[in-house]
Amino acid sequence: MRNLGSVLVAVAIIVHSAAAYAASSPALTCQTGKLGIAGKYGACRLSTEAKALKAGASPDFTKCQETFSGKWTAAESKATQASGSCLDPGDESDIKDLIDGHSADVETALAGGGLPAQCGNALVESGEDCDVGNLNSKTCVTQGFVGGTLTCAAGCTFDTSHCYNQRFDDSG
Repeated sequence: MRNLGSVLVAVAIIVHSAAAYAASSPALTCQTGKLGIAGKYGACRLSTEAKALKAGASPDFTKCQETFSGKWTAAESKATQASGSCLDPGDESDIKDLIDGHSADVETALAGGGLPAQCGNALVESGEDCDVGNLNSKTCVTQGFVGGTLTCAAGCTFDTSHCYNQRFDDSG
């Protein structure tokens, strides 16, 4: 429960910080509002998860989801009414899915399941060949090629398309 408390305190700080940085332009006001909404949604999910765990029941995130959706739409409407727009129109579902995934990862980690690998954090973790520019000291040669340039592709896997198997081409 101590870790959950720390997470909730961090979310509260983020929510407070978002409000403190609200700017005069409708787009920035919308962005800071959405940061607060996202923080509250994450906190709602974690709080709901904790209550369900205590009760030995499955969490019901319906109230969290409805509140998130309503406030998200309101933030976009407010920006439009102020003759502006949000910087990220139409991404409510993607943001919600991202928060859902992260809160599920936190729940799993706190239950002893460990944290998932985070492709894109420049650290080569379990299940990854590489991460961003970190090739984990690997080269085309260590991958069985004669030479070339090894790179890291999306999904933290090696891209060997610039590696080669022959040094010379016999062109007559």
